[in-house]
Amino acid sequence: MAFSVRRTLESLGMTYLKLGQFIAMRHDMVPANYITQLNKLYESVPAESYDSISRRVKQELGQSIEELFQWFDPVPIAAASVAQVHKATTKGGELVAVKVQRSGVNRDFASDIRNLTRIARVVDAFKLLKSISMQDFVKEFGDYTSRELNFISEGQTADRLRRNALSFEVVPKIHWELTTSRILTMTFLKGNSFAKVSQIIKEHGLSAAKGLIPSLDLTTLLNNLCNAVLNQLFNNGFFHGDPHPGNILVMENNSVGFVDFGIFGNLSKEDLIITNNYIRNLALGNTAISALYLTKLCIVTEDSDYDSYKKMVQSNLAKWTQSIQFDTESHSPGSFYFSATAQMRRDNLRMKMDFLLYWRALIFLESIPSLLDPSFKLLDVLQKFYEEKNSLFVKEVADSFYSEEGRYLQQQWAEIHPQLLALRNNPPTQTIARVRHHGPSVDARYYKIAFFLMNAILLVFFGRTMGLSSSVIQLLLFVPATLSLWQVVALLRINQSTS
Repeated sequence: MAFSVRRTLESLGMTYLKLGQFIAMRHDMVPANYITQLNKLYESVPAESYDSISRRVKQELGQSIEELFQWFDPVPIAAASVAQVHKATTKGGELVAVKVQRSGVNRDFASDIRNLTRIARVVDAFKLLKSISMQDFVKEFGDYTSRELNFISEGQTADRLRRNALSFEVVPKIHWELTTSRILTMTFLKGNSFAKVSQIIKEHGLSAAKGLIPSLDLTTLLNNLCNAVLNQLFNNGFFHGDPHPGNILVMENNSVGFVDFGIFGNLSKEDLIITNNYIRNLALGNTAISALYLTKLCIVTEDSDYDSYKKMVQSNLAKWTQSIQFDTESHSPGSFYFSATAQMRRDNLRMKMDFLLYWRALIFLESIPSLLDPSFKLLDVLQKFYEEKNSLFVKEVADSFYSEEGRYLQQQWAEIHPQLLALRNNPPTQTIARVRHHGPSVDARYYKIAFFLMNAILLVFFGRTMGLSSSVIQLLLFVPATLSLWQVVALLRINQSTS
């Protein structure tokens, strides 16, 4: 049955191919055997003629190919249901990739969505999917695919990813003067896809791959890939939504290149906090906390059994983590996702689209390294990533003290350091008692610094949790400084009342 569904969708054209690819992400709604088949959907389409492409370019950009480009290859390097890609050289001599949308794509898609919406109304009227709204599902699919059909949006995605890129992460530059909603022109990246490199290694060995890419070092390359994707997922919350082996390039010096930006994920600050805390605690072994955050990734419907789902996650995640020491090959942060989403289906819970894209990216990230080096462990990279992330957090707390208030406090550090170390053995009530007896000269400063440190650390922690920038947090550090000064005044008043 699942195979027949896949073959039917392949025969119906672009909209239904995209529908099948969209459904393949819905682990929270669709059984695993259907998802396996839908992930095999194949876009077999002939290339459009050069004359048709030439007319489209002139229609969109207002000039002929000969007027716009120094050279334009009439044979596409790739062709799919939405668009095809040609190599070209700009008038300035830069090698570029020009993505040209097929004729009639938007018209046909709009017509198909109208038909699907009519069907959805009938399905919902008879409640054939129970609590699931077919109309909402079709609208979500329409909105999701419309982004992919808008090349302006794709160019903006590339620009944003490039601004956030790490030193070993390469994202092509968009040539906006040669770009419209149906034509996308970007720098051509010279590299080999992970799919091609993995095939060479599989058939001819690592030495053959190094013959093609002399600087190739698998460990460095895979670490760069993982850290690039982890940076997108967990630091920026804005990420490439379709990082399969054909869309990621192996470049010189083990840099990693990204292409095809039609699908992207964008987590809100709250969502980024949830996903970060789930993966961070899983990587660091805090399974109970990790399970708590995982249960926050779902949407509760009127038919949901949330308590059942929560108990399953907490129980199974603990078992899953304990079993890693016996079987590390089949364990990774994404592998638990499949059992969790299977439980979601049973308990009638759903997941937001951007969370689904997030999991898709993470699962792709787990699968790609295994193509090149089966011994590579993503969980090890994740653990190191979060250990460094936590260290940077501590450094940020420390850096916040390099304000005027911080420098003033550091001047007195040497004198009262021994008393700060004694803070854990001397609660504030004991401090006040000593001030009453001995006066505030040293203890007041000691208490001021301790109070400032406590409030500053809490402020930075909650500020970062809420996604505030460092400059805003430093500005807000005025608050604990003011509070600590108030505490000193209170202590001085205590001393005056006792003298």
